Amino acid sequence: MAALQLAILLFSGLTFIHSQVQHPWCVNPDCSTAADRNTLWPLEDANFFLRCDGNWDLLKTPCFDKQLFHFRLQRCVLPADWEPACPEELPECPEVVCQSPADQRVLWPVAMLTRYFVRCMPGPTGGMVPTMVPCEGDTLFSWTRQGCVSADNWVKSCEFPGDTTDDGSTTTEVVTTTTEEVTTTTEEQTTTTEATTTTDAGTTPTPERGICPVPVCAVMDPTHYPHSDWTMYYQCIPHATGYWFPLERDCAAGTVFHFGMQQCVFPVEWQDFCL
Repeated sequence: MAALQLAILLFSGLTFIHSQVQHPWCVNPDCSTAADRNTLWPLEDANFFLRCDGNWDLLKTPCFDKQLFHFRLQRCVLPADWEPACPEELPECPEVVCQSPADQRVLWPVAMLTRYFVRCMPGPTGGMVPTMVPCEGDTLFSWTRQGCVSADNWVKSCEFPGDTTDDGSTTTEVVTTTTEEVTTTTEEQTTTTEATTTTDAGTTPTPERGICPVPVCAVMDPTHYPHSDWTMYYQCIPHATGYWFPLERDCAAGTVFHFGMQQCVFPVEWQDFCL
């Protein structure tokens, strides 16, 4: 009976996490890879930590004996030995670097525009060209998560020179951007009209997609590149001549390719990375 009571007590301290939790800005808890599943993840409340269970769900787990979770040491320690998982001050946002095909794997933040990010694209005359891409809907770009997230889940992860920390400035910036892009707003209204007409015809409206250029593959290029057909992607493979060339690959049925995540995902998670 005592053993049963202890087991119930321990289990009651574990909580399955199926929604966004408050974790430090520099950490993105995940259970996608073997390394992720072997990692213990910190929370803002250092009395607890997250771990992946057998079903790849995140479990909120308590420390005992008044200890706090130490992310670097991967264990609970005495308060005197504890240190925060992230630096107290936000780092400076990085400058965009588009020098090689490998840079296409990184998404870059845009100063004063949290609804946009920059990605490197192969230029029409060669080389890499930085291209500003908007997030979809009401989502905001997260530098640490390398993708667009809902406003409720967004946390500022770096600072540009002259940035302010209040939310009001961000709101003002977004409104200003909308005012400047009058033509874009008009196009969106036209697109909405077309979508309404399509729905009346009894079919599901399809979002407009950009055109993805065929990538120029460097030697040993590990990047998977987006395709104009979002159910496909390009993979660079070696040729008998010694050069590498892009080969078209298909995603599994019901999935589409997400360039930022470098994998095929369900359509609800998809973002257009093409021009």
